[in-house]
Amino acid sequence: MKELLIVIAASGDRKPIKIAPGTTAHDVLEQIGLQGYVLSRDGDPANMLPANKDLYPMVEDGQKLWATTSADVGKVLV
Repeated sequence: MKELLIVIAASGDRKPIKIAPGTTAHDVLEQIGLQGYVLSRDGDPANMLPANKDLYPMVEDGQKLWATTSADVGKVLV
């Protein structure tokens, strides 16, 4: 298990979450009730994490990720 801290860009709220291998960004966002959001390493659109790929090998234990709406980053990821 890895622990992550999800920062919600619009509000600054922080949500700690634990993930297991096989967890996707979509799973994380669904678990914390943020449908329509995307995850990134720093809020930069160039660093968006794929919604349906295994997130576990892409992040470090204790890493902070940002949740933003597609409107916040200016593009929609499918």
